[in-house]
Amino acid sequence: MKDAIGHDRRGTAWQGRIHIWNDCAGGKRPATEAALSPAGGQNQPRVYVQLRQDGGSDATDRVLDWVRVTS
Repeated sequence: MKDAIGHDRRGTAWQGRIHIWNDCAGGKRPATEAALSPAGGQNQPRVYVQLRQDGGSDATDRVLDWVRVTS
């Protein structure tokens, strides 16, 4: 993989760093990785999400808005 494009995300439920890898080995689709923590300031739970999308417009924000952690 080549260098990632990174940006911060501040959603209503989650915040953290998003990396988009545009040149992944073995494929032409970008991979998006998100290391997130609750937006309310707590450090737990931390969540790691990796997304790959086959065509269409970027759905990363929409998918991350729906991430829920339950015990």
